[in-house]
Amino acid sequence: MNAELLDHIPKGFTLEPGPGDTAVIRYRRTRMGCMANVFPLSFLSIWGTICVMMLWGCLFGASTAGRIIVLFLIPPFWGGAILVAGFVLARNFARRTFRLDGDQLIHELRCPPFFCRRRLIPRESIQTLIQIRDADEDDEDISSSWGLRVEVIGNPTSLMWNQSYEKSEWLGRVLAQWAEVPYLPAPKE
Repeated sequence: MNAELLDHIPKGFTLEPGPGDTAVIRYRRTRMGCMANVFPLSFLSIWGTICVMMLWGCLFGASTAGRIIVLFLIPPFWGGAILVAGFVLARNFARRTFRLDGDQLIHELRCPPFFCRRRLIPRESIQTLIQIRDADEDDEDISSSWGLRVEVIGNPTSLMWNQSYEKSEWLGRVLAQWAEVPYLPAPKE
């Protein structure tokens, strides 16, 4: 690995070089990444209050017909709250691992105890690593986010999204160097 890349590891990443072409790169979201949870947490608290009020009305309401109607509405409301809570947990506590294992890249996304998704990408099938902008072209937002896509024969795959420019650029350079393929950075502006 290039010493320059090893000296400038972005916050949230750890790199454990192994013998030969093997290495393990781990990524965990940092504190600033958690700022994107303001809307989901606000939504969750309002939604949770509505769910509790519906349950209260169902249990202690005066009308039997009203109780039956509310009883049918409770499961979808609680289901929505559980989905948003799962999104917030996955966004904050999911860990990404990129295992460079000689002849294959193993990309693992795990959020214990909910899920673990693993992709095996053979080294010889990787054509290019491309840094992409997640936001629209017309979006003038200062805090635009960037992602990393690997062009594989027959199946382009996103490895990261909603990251800073520096994080996606560093990972793209490291993976391109390992795979011995071109890396195409996106223009920062």
